[in-house]
Amino acid sequence: MVKKPYRSLGSILLVLGTSFLAFLGFISIWGDIEAFVFNAAIRSEQSLSAFRCPAIITPKDDPFVAARISNPSDRELEMLIRTNISDGFVILMREVFTTTTLKPGESELIRVPINTEDAAYDRVVLIRMHQISRGSLPYRNASCGVIVFNIPWITGRQLVITLLGSGATLSIGALIILSTIQQKSSKSELINFRLLIGFVMISLLLAILGLQGWWLIGLLLGTIWLLLGVGLVSQNLMKIQKNVDFP
Repeated sequence: MVKKPYRSLGSILLVLGTSFLAFLGFISIWGDIEAFVFNAAIRSEQSLSAFRCPAIITPKDDPFVAARISNPSDRELEMLIRTNISDGFVILMREVFTTTTLKPGESELIRVPINTEDAAYDRVVLIRMHQISRGSLPYRNASCGVIVFNIPWITGRQLVITLLGSGATLSIGALIILSTIQQKSSKSELINFRLLIGFVMISLLLAILGLQGWWLIGLLLGTIWLLLGVGLVSQNLMKIQKNVDFP
């Protein structure tokens, strides 16, 4: 039957594509969870604005973490930024102090270099940036975890784009292939196909949430992804096995 190779190919591409997307999401979430408890003796109610970190770095990168520091007060302020970065281990860290003078209404993007050698156990660089209180401005901090891949021929950004692009392309391609055999399918198969569309959307959203640092929502979505994925994969593998022609 013509359906059999199409269903098999579509299922394989779907598994590969959604796995790439979920892998990207899960490793990003894992790094931020590790960073959440790093240097966390002091916390702030307000987070640093425009705080951003790369999701993945490699030895080919020249990476940094950054945050935008603003002075909304009516007088000039000298701002002090203290950045704690893991130093090979979770319990060891190095400190980087940055000072800048801001006039009323001014803001500045503060960049602090990091590198793969900072990674705790060669896996994840843990960062917590502190904005020391000045005048009426409250103390603020933010954290992130940066995953390290020791791949010397590609940058972290290129790796992220490769995983995201490959995952999305394979997943969409799988849906297109599977859609060609849904025209005369039963009602249950049409429902299953809609679930597959939802599964792809969840996989893509999981990757985006992880890259954006929204690890708590991403963790909840990741649980849904696992439960739904196990059910769908089991169901489709059973269909493939059922439809195999034996000599």
